[in-house]
Amino acid sequence: MRVMEQRRIVATGEILTVELGYTPARVEIVNLTSLAKVVWTDLMDEGKTLKTVAAGTTTLETANGISLTDAGSIAVAAVGSRGIVIGAMVDINDTAAEELIVTVFRDDH
Repeated sequence: MRVMEQRRIVATGEILTVELGYTPARVEIVNLTSLAKVVWTDLMDEGKTLKTVAAGTTTLETANGISLTDAGSIAVAAVGSRGIVIGAMVDINDTAAEELIVTVFRDDH
């Protein structure tokens, strides 16, 4: 069964860490200010995301995307818990004070 969790956070224009306590299978982020959306799944490489902007254009972003805190170059010890890191991506987290809705899915076995 897939379990969903949502959080409302504020963009900073800098890297954001979202502690979850688990490794997600899918992450969706919607910027309520720019109306852009990104999607990452565990089938994608770290740092990559599919981004759709308000005009409807979808692109594969290969930098400043979503990374896991328990894999790759980001150690759990550095952030305190398993979760995600959101890069300073244009249209998502490039300006301070923009509202983000982060939806995270995990598989509950």
